[in-house]
Amino acid sequence: MVFHEPWFDEAQSWLIARDGSYRDMLLIRPHYEGHPPLWWLMLSIPAKTGVPYEWGLKGVELLCSALMAGILVFRSPLPRLMTALLPFTYFLCYQYGVTSRPYALLCAALFIAADCWRSRDEHPWRLTLALALLCATSSYGIVLACAFALVWVARVAIAGRRGRAGKTSPADGLPDGSPDGSPGVADTASKAAPCLRALVADSGRFAAWLLLMIVGIAVTVCILPRSDTFGANPGGGVASALSQFVLFWVVVPSESMFTAFVGDSSLHAVRLGIPQLLLCVALSALIWAALIRLARRRGNLDILLATYTMLALFATRYFSMHHLGIVFALFIAQLWIGVREKPLSLSDLPFISDSVKSHMRRIRTDARMPESSESGAKRTERDISGVCERPVETSCGRPLSACGMRGKPMPTMRGTWLARIVVIIALLPSLIWTANSVICDIRYDYSGARALASFIRRNGLERDRWVSMWRYFPDMYWPDGTHTDRMEDTHRYSWPVLAANPYFSRNLLDCTYQGLAYVPNEVPAKRQMNQEIARCEAKGRPQIIVGDTDFPAYFFKRLGLHMSDYHTVVVATKHVPWKTWVVTDDVAIYVRNDVRIRVG
Repeated sequence: MVFHEPWFDEAQSWLIARDGSYRDMLLIRPHYEGHPPLWWLMLSIPAKTGVPYEWGLKGVELLCSALMAGILVFRSPLPRLMTALLPFTYFLCYQYGVTSRPYALLCAALFIAADCWRSRDEHPWRLTLALALLCATSSYGIVLACAFALVWVARVAIAGRRGRAGKTSPADGLPDGSPDGSPGVADTASKAAPCLRALVADSGRFAAWLLLMIVGIAVTVCILPRSDTFGANPGGGVASALSQFVLFWVVVPSESMFTAFVGDSSLHAVRLGIPQLLLCVALSALIWAALIRLARRRGNLDILLATYTMLALFATRYFSMHHLGIVFALFIAQLWIGVREKPLSLSDLPFISDSVKSHMRRIRTDARMPESSESGAKRTERDISGVCERPVETSCGRPLSACGMRGKPMPTMRGTWLARIVVIIALLPSLIWTANSVICDIRYDYSGARALASFIRRNGLERDRWVSMWRYFPDMYWPDGTHTDRMEDTHRYSWPVLAANPYFSRNLLDCTYQGLAYVPNEVPAKRQMNQEIARCEAKGRPQIIVGDTDFPAYFFKRLGLHMSDYHTVVVATKHVPWKTWVVTDDVAIYVRNDVRIRVG
């Protein structure tokens, strides 16, 4: 975190928190950012009190990531090796622990919800508050909280209905229904009554549900995109909603844990070759086999499928690959819930034959284990946990209790080593991604923002007029065969200069929408764009033009400028790590020739 250089996404949140009013943060920005205002409200404390940019941003992120890791380490029921390694995995450690975004808080809320799930009916407010926090962190959190709540309510209703199973109608001593045996209105109402009574039987729990519903609706209304929100209408050239839904099941699980075929792009832009797709499908199938087996053995298949299905449906609207960590955290939460119900055992591992499991149960370490009449399932659980659950003789022939070792773990057996190997294999790719990203962050510029800010101060360019190129793509076919419709948005500015903006007390850019220092994400109409470009052109030649594009000549022409009047200066080269990838790009600016003389 110390070495990490904040990039556009992090700077955007800080600038909203620093420059935006609380009214904007609560009522306007959520519609255009797609997230609840909690993260900006947290950042506004250091941002509006004058705390330096990186100190304030990273301080808030440190608190959130420490909460996430602390809950995982001190509350997790998962095996110790898994608990020790998970905080260092790619998404939890780097994407959500080093880069400053609200997802560490989302993961923390998700883990708290998983920890409270088993005692949800005894202590409903604990789970309710965890789900309310989940709603407040992200739009994805709203979806997950809704799924958890629906399963919770459904289980209570089903339990209430089963409490009536086999009862007859008191009026005639016959099963409820019409004379011909078909269900009548009275029968339907009588069957629904136990469900309704069960839902309201616990007044505290029902009140908690009502509060959660109010919070969920309020936050959802707060973030609903408006008609001019950027990304609300992706346009042509993207995958269909159905194909995205399928990809979310057969590619996303693999990409969250094992493979690195897809860069940090949107789900609708994912393109895979046949070999890569087949490998993703195979690995995703393995993940699902393990999760479904674990959930079925503990009666939690509903919570597994409900949460993922709702997340998959939402992802067809918007999902970027850096959100893979939410899927990864959800898998951890599902495992957490399952282990709280029943410890892991060899029987939870798919594709292992009964003969292998039986063989593993017979293997012992040097410590002599007495013959036991306990069931195979119980012995299997002991094998994988490595903890003896009943008196065991020591080498001196006395039980552990006689040697002062009551309750202490016995030496692990071969089954424990198998479990450790499975854990290491499952987490090793993610650990490698973390190492690659951390090393890259230490050695290179991540966004070029520090270098650009230093360049501006060193050459006294703070008061010069800066103009950013905007988002523009012509109607064209790209080398990979994909097609994009023509698009233009004068409210989308250069990321490097926006990433450098928080290092200054004033907005570096001229000609921005309403003078904002951040991207408003409000797509202008064509007439408005032309008016804004004309006003910018009327101000004359800017000293510096900034932007990375394949079509620089278009922008110079639209602004009535000549490229020959400007000189290209490369300020820095940024290295952006993504799993095993490192994407490099130059941070370049166009300096007017007369200004170039005084630029070092």
